[in-house]
Amino acid sequence: MDGYAEYVEAIDVLMRCGAIPEPTFIWWDVRLQPKLGTLEVRVMDAQTRLLDTAALAALVQSLVRLEAMEGFAEAELVAAHEVLEENRFLAVRDGIGAEFVDLRDERRVPATERLATVLEACRPHAEALGCGRELELAAALAADPGPARQRAAARAPHGLPGLMRTLQAEFAPGRDEVRRGRGIVVSVPL
Repeated sequence: MDGYAEYVEAIDVLMRCGAIPEPTFIWWDVRLQPKLGTLEVRVMDAQTRLLDTAALAALVQSLVRLEAMEGFAEAELVAAHEVLEENRFLAVRDGIGAEFVDLRDERRVPATERLATVLEACRPHAEALGCGRELELAAALAADPGPARQRAAARAPHGLPGLMRTLQAEFAPGRDEVRRGRGIVVSVPL
């Protein structure tokens, strides 16, 4: 949308027609939360390690700040809804192994290549938000994604019981990250 007024009108039409009772019934990937003055981002796949969750939260926060301050998203990609939807589908289907459609160069680009570009652009914003350390963990998560770890644990000699022990160990209370009191904030003030 080109601005807040266009957003308000789009929501208002849905409310006037009785399609939704209030704005939080919009199930977009990103939506405004007027009561809190924040953006809400649809939750990603659950992570089994606290630091992986922190990495994703830092990435989202930094991306929001990057876009708000610099307009990082490529205008031609935002305008090409079919390409954006295809890239979204590829990400869901293939995860970090996806190859996205790049309109500018008219080629497929590995998700890892795009991630490296995004992380570099986000770095100063993560530092300003105080989550630079967590953002750096996003590259490590991409190199060793949770689903790959879980599939490997399930294939191991102890199979599913071994996977469950692995997950229990990763969620165990008293982990260093928890003891240090490193909280995770996922809303971004506007």
